[in-house]
Amino acid sequence: MGACYVQFNRLCYVKPKKHERDDCMDYTYIKTQEDIEAFLEKSNSLHDGYIIGVQFVNEGIIPIKSGYRFEYDKRNLILRILVTSIWDALVEIEFEGVWEWKIHEEQWAMTDTTILLQGPDHIVWADDIVSGEEDLKRGSYVIAQAMKWRIVE
Repeated sequence: MGACYVQFNRLCYVKPKKHERDDCMDYTYIKTQEDIEAFLEKSNSLHDGYIIGVQFVNEGIIPIKSGYRFEYDKRNLILRILVTSIWDALVEIEFEGVWEWKIHEEQWAMTDTTILLQGPDHIVWADDIVSGEEDLKRGSYVIAQAMKWRIVE
């Protein structure tokens, strides 16, 4: 079937193709409300989704004379979510420039997801419908500079 080469954190990973239709979809950035709507439609709002993988990379700790400097734009988080409501698809979401995040350790199926654009360099993702900061911090959430996604399987 062949293979796809997936690059993350300057490392290259080989992902074997399982099906001919598996073309290793490129990441799609979410920058507009239309991008959010397309993501929610194609991922079925992550309904019946289970977080099966979390990878956090922090290359933003820079040594300086008096200690360390922190560069948030060099902190990335990848979530892999198995969405059973759409043919057991594996949706991969990568957040760039992570400011704050929490992944709830209990495993339950997501019923919905919220994505909010707050300015040109601020995006919020949550694993449920949220109406404020208090709602946001009850479940899993990420606040970052950018969000991109793809369907892996």
